[in-house]
Amino acid sequence: MSLHFEPNRTPAPASAGEGPAHSTWQVGELLRRGAPLFSASVVAVGVFDGVHLGHRRILSEARDLASQAGWTPVALTFDRHPSALLRPHAKPPILNTFEERMRLLIEAGAQHVVVLEFDAELAQFEAEAFLRRVVGAALGARGVVVGRDFRFGRGAAGDAALLERTAAALGWKLRLIEAVKDGGERISSTRVRRCIEQGEVEEAARLLGRAYALEGVVVEGDKLGRKLGYPTANIAPAPGLVLPKDGVYLAEVLIEGEPVRRGLAVVGTRPTVGGERRTVEAHVLDFSGELYGRRLRLEFLSRLRDVQRFDSLDALKAQIALDVEEARRRFAGGE
Repeated sequence: MSLHFEPNRTPAPASAGEGPAHSTWQVGELLRRGAPLFSASVVAVGVFDGVHLGHRRILSEARDLASQAGWTPVALTFDRHPSALLRPHAKPPILNTFEERMRLLIEAGAQHVVVLEFDAELAQFEAEAFLRRVVGAALGARGVVVGRDFRFGRGAAGDAALLERTAAALGWKLRLIEAVKDGGERISSTRVRRCIEQGEVEEAARLLGRAYALEGVVVEGDKLGRKLGYPTANIAPAPGLVLPKDGVYLAEVLIEGEPVRRGLAVVGTRPTVGGERRTVEAHVLDFSGELYGRRLRLEFLSRLRDVQRFDSLDALKAQIALDVEEARRRFAGGE
């Protein structure tokens, strides 16, 4: 149950003359600068949704290659998932907020993150022009690191073969990283997303290298939990994030300015009281303070049970008591 959340963490300071720890650009704006952002860099390219163990392998390789040559390790990514523009009807829910993705990329090995706005102009960029003009000329690439199956450029025409040809022509050091596998299956954002949607948060944590988490400001609810003797904090996660399958989960709760606490997280519609909207709420064990308006983070550790409809509030209260007892047992090492 180790934690990787530091509410007050800020990215590592940038080196003199190399710009901020992360910056966002339109592709045309970046190309019009007339000078590269970095004098010499190793660029890891990807969407990096989730920053899972496969992504971390890519970023680690970029950091190591850059360290050997005295260059700057840079992550090049996008402000949104490309599907949001190219296939809006089929865009997947995302695994991180933008801010969390920036933090995780820095922690995984990037000294700087360059974010491109994924707009119509960028979507029409030919793959080789993207490599030469953006990665090479604009970012000062001397090395490039990507997953071997990464596709890029207009129509996703760019592939490993094009990278190899371009790298050879420009004298780049190229690292094509094979997929990291777990249980014989490649680790991917799609696989992590599927695990979370199925409530398999322990497997998701193994693929991510950390517990899956949701974060948000505590908002007012109907105070039903307080009436039952088990007050809950309702959070409003950022829109578009994947939510775990409806259920009751063992969770670690991080509140700004507080020590790490333990509790239960509940995702669902609260069918006993006729709820229709999915909510995310937490009962924090042994906590009696006021949480409204404070930022709270839930790290999902394991799934206890489904959400179910009870015939009465007394029956619901009795089940919550059992849930709390089970949570205490597990946190004490009973499983």
